[in-house]
Amino acid sequence: MEIDHPILLLLVVPAGFFLWLAARKNYAHLGPRQRTLSIAIRLAVVLFLLASLSDVSLLLAHRDESILLLLDVSDSMPPEAVGEAWETIAELPSGPKIGLILFAGEARLAIPLQEKDKWEIEEDLEDRILHSTRKEELEQELQAAEREFAGEGREKIVSLRERLEAIRKFREEIRGDETDLEQALMLARGVFPENDRKRTILFTDGVATQGEANREVSLLKDIGVTVDVFPAGIPDRDEVVARRMRLPSQVKKKQPFDVDVIIESTFDGPSQLAVYRNKFLVSRLALDLKVGTNQVTLPKISLEEGFHEFEAVVSGTRDTSPENNVTKGVVLVRGEPRILYVEGEEKQSRYLAEALRLEDMNVEVRPSFGFPTDLNELLHYDVVILSDVPATELTEHQMRILRSYVRDLGCGFIMLGGEDSFGLGGYYRTPVEEILPVKMPAKKQIEKPNLTLYMVLDRSGSMGGQKIQLAKEAAIAATEVLKPQDMVGVVAFDSFAHVVLELTRAREKQTIVDSISQIVAGGGTHIYPALKHAYEDMRASNTKLKHVILLSDGISEGFGYEDLAREMFEDDITLTTVAIGQGADEDLLSRMAEAGGGRYYFTSDFSHIPKIFTKETLKASKSMMVEEPIEVIVNMDDEIIRGIDFETAPYLLGYVVTEAKPTARLILASDRGEPILVRWQAGLGKTIAFTSDAKTRWASDWLDWEGFSKLWAQAVRSVMGTGSQNLVQSRAEIRLTGGIVRASLDVSDLSGRYIDGIENEAILFEGEVKKGRIPMPQVAPGLYEASFPLGEYGTFYRLAVRQSLEGEEINQQTLAVIEPYSPEYRAQGTDRPFLERMAAETGGEIEPTPEEAVTFTTPIPTARYLIWHWALIAALLLYPFDIAIRRFRPGAPA
Repeated sequence: MEIDHPILLLLVVPAGFFLWLAARKNYAHLGPRQRTLSIAIRLAVVLFLLASLSDVSLLLAHRDESILLLLDVSDSMPPEAVGEAWETIAELPSGPKIGLILFAGEARLAIPLQEKDKWEIEEDLEDRILHSTRKEELEQELQAAEREFAGEGREKIVSLRERLEAIRKFREEIRGDETDLEQALMLARGVFPENDRKRTILFTDGVATQGEANREVSLLKDIGVTVDVFPAGIPDRDEVVARRMRLPSQVKKKQPFDVDVIIESTFDGPSQLAVYRNKFLVSRLALDLKVGTNQVTLPKISLEEGFHEFEAVVSGTRDTSPENNVTKGVVLVRGEPRILYVEGEEKQSRYLAEALRLEDMNVEVRPSFGFPTDLNELLHYDVVILSDVPATELTEHQMRILRSYVRDLGCGFIMLGGEDSFGLGGYYRTPVEEILPVKMPAKKQIEKPNLTLYMVLDRSGSMGGQKIQLAKEAAIAATEVLKPQDMVGVVAFDSFAHVVLELTRAREKQTIVDSISQIVAGGGTHIYPALKHAYEDMRASNTKLKHVILLSDGISEGFGYEDLAREMFEDDITLTTVAIGQGADEDLLSRMAEAGGGRYYFTSDFSHIPKIFTKETLKASKSMMVEEPIEVIVNMDDEIIRGIDFETAPYLLGYVVTEAKPTARLILASDRGEPILVRWQAGLGKTIAFTSDAKTRWASDWLDWEGFSKLWAQAVRSVMGTGSQNLVQSRAEIRLTGGIVRASLDVSDLSGRYIDGIENEAILFEGEVKKGRIPMPQVAPGLYEASFPLGEYGTFYRLAVRQSLEGEEINQQTLAVIEPYSPEYRAQGTDRPFLERMAAETGGEIEPTPEEAVTFTTPIPTARYLIWHWALIAALLLYPFDIAIRRFRPGAPA
């Protein structure tokens, strides 16, 4: 028996004395026997009440026993080892309650605790356990069933596919490419009933890639859980493992360095090593591997600036697992600043390129289709200049990596004006507009003739899904860039014309949106009636500018289209056509645009549709471009224009109308007060908008001006990351252990003295996805360190670090790391010493017999059973007897 508050039971003594006094005074009419019995019953009631308040409990032997089997089904466990473990489990006799936990990177309770003869082993459970063997068998069965397919075999094919999909999904959920022993043991600790005798039996190779299993073993020991172990029997096999690649994190341009590839082999024999840099093969070597560790060195490599990804692939005829045959590494080569200049009119690029080269800058010129498609390639450059390149030349992915390059990685970006830049280039509402210092279109629009815009949209059946949605978005976006007094109409067509929106003022935003949103796809393709309706409707309009945008993805019925387009043009109505997808009648649509005095567009990237529509609308409205001599006015002082005499600057002959963002620096303006040169801090990077050009169209008189090259050199330098200017020296190091990346920066000034007290803003990227900020505190003089878990193998992780001292930015760094595969695939055999230590610490056994595995030798535990409620019930049951004794008197009248 156990009493939580024994002091309360001592109250029974004064209670007994009080009851005796009360009985003598109040129950004198009772006989001695009745009085004594009443006092005894009352005293028992009080005693039971006090026992209830004291939390009295009984300690009884608890003979229930529970065993949890923990089966490792991670990828490092060979099919033979898993099959052998499952056979051992099947041989365990029934008796105690037994449950089953399957684990890899995650743990799952597969069978709850119950007597083993009550287990229900379903087919899907065995599929999960014997996954590797079953997957191979099922794939063979499926191939055979598909070869012999007949009507009655369809159900079997569906069933086999469902089982294969269930295995794949389970492997994904349980993260088969990892092993977390700690999580498996933690789940077991949570499943065990509190008072049972407890035992875990672990079937594993002991190779944990995540977690701290030792910590959980100590907790299990504290609650009396023994851990028995069946170490996995890993058969000897021929295996080649690309263990790691050793190379520096950062080097200077042309500084030679070695790349070491560490390879482990379980056999002597020939093999091959292929080494790639930035996905291009640079070396292929024949190897003569020896048992154990082999090192292959590629000596004295020197590279140009930028990030360079190395990949080494080892192959051998006797190899078993291909997953571990690849190792990767990344090196950042720092050198002179590099500028990428992408020009829409390539022949016109020489003016700006030569001006920058005169200022000792390294400039690479590319045409519009040469814009990088990979963030690594973009990071080869410190500044990107984009001139007269329409948004339709860039994919959404390219725009997003440019935004990340500037905003998140601290690099520079400059956009120059032209007929295909800013709003005229279709950049309204794109990722590029987000990082520019100007908005488009401008709120303050130049007074130009009013426009009537008619949109003729294909709504045939082939336009279903994404196409029609993007067409509707494009139509709505086009109306948003119109002036309030402009007119807009929409007609859709399938086999017939359907008037969606009669001519309406552009200010009626909600009416326009509601009407366009109701368009649905369905029917054939007949353009003529819809285009004819638009033509007749527009002839009645009295605006000075009239423009039609026709969109179609198919072959139209009927004829006479070119004649209709020509007739419209003669009535001062221009026609632009947009063909989307390979099924469109490109020949007809291009001829219609030519006859109608407009432009023809083709795109197979449906996301370009809104860009085309806004670009066309702004061109047609003639409200976003000024083409006349413009005097440039200095609006504020800035490092970009320092030392340049703008009083001698020639006139510019045009620019694109934009509006400076509220926090941007409007440095140069037109004599109308509109932006010419604007600078902005966009996240970690800096951007410039120059709304005129650097070519012969608008800047022809500037090309020979003495301030031209100086202006552009200072503009480019102003947006470069400070890391490129070598204000400090940094030595970076990346280490990867146990799935944790540790990145360190050793920072000193130019004289080599450590710099303390730096504030680091470190942002982590997984591939091109921003994951968030990472702390990077100082851990030693001049040494700063950040750490983070590696979540995805084979993915680039970048750490963009912006360093400030006393509020002033002094340095920017981008560090990178990549781990090609999980440590799970590096495992070679069973870690038997670790498993033996685990068993010894908890009093468990190694490879017990089936009978020993279910036989407990630990002391039988006692369980505490609270009985306060029974004491309370006893008090309540006794109390009526006391009342009855006091009311019953022998000899009294009935």
